[in-house]
Amino acid sequence: MNTDTIEDIPHCLEPIDDGDGIQICRNDSIARFLFKSSSSLDMSIPLCGQHAPDKEREDVEIEEQYDTREFNIGIYGPPNSGKSTLANQICKEWTGEVLSEENSVPYETRNLKKKENVKIENAGEPLTLNLVDMPGISTNVDGSSLHNFEIDEEYKRERVCEATIGISKAMKWLQYDADGVIYVLDSTKEPLQDVNVMLLSVIQSRGIPVILIANKIDKEGAEPQRISKAFSQNTTIPASAKERFNLEYIYEIMIREFGN
Repeated sequence: MNTDTIEDIPHCLEPIDDGDGIQICRNDSIARFLFKSSSSLDMSIPLCGQHAPDKEREDVEIEEQYDTREFNIGIYGPPNSGKSTLANQICKEWTGEVLSEENSVPYETRNLKKKENVKIENAGEPLTLNLVDMPGISTNVDGSSLHNFEIDEEYKRERVCEATIGISKAMKWLQYDADGVIYVLDSTKEPLQDVNVMLLSVIQSRGIPVILIANKIDKEGAEPQRISKAFSQNTTIPASAKERFNLEYIYEIMIREFGN
């Protein structure tokens, strides 16, 4: 079958095999489109969002709409910035279940915690995602941050060791699996710390969409504007995950940034 008779079919589609001219998109398809040619030759082709034809075209119909693919979204940030609280608020609202344990002791989340098939919605726009709560990322993982807590030395060493392994897994996940990142910062603290500059630079260099959450604005001394000023190239949302403040706006920006 000769596809040259059908106008505007993306040139970068690959042939199904070398023996014919039928082409198919190798990316995740969003729908099967029926192209109606002027020569009475119709062709039905599954296409991804990149290759999908303009919705206004009169010579194209959607034959079958596929389910929206799931996006892998990681929640990153330094220890005790409120990552797990935000992850739990999102999961509780849309799945009825929590994702992670919450604790003020550093390195409570020491491994990747994943909730699959989380379907969020805002203003009628849906987004299906796999949400992953990451360990707190630090450039200096030791027991010093645990000194003020009643933890015996053996458990302290175990906790730090597990946190180090978890950070390694989180960085590997960022390299191979991330479709988007929610980066949570404590707005009561100075944002221009080495770990934040380093990690956001890595995320940006990989072209991964990222949303900054200036968390804990319900706390005394919160200055979310410091975060938006320090990382002005990114979208920053002031929020309180604990008090559920601005969650609807977070959903709106997630769908805008991660759903395209």
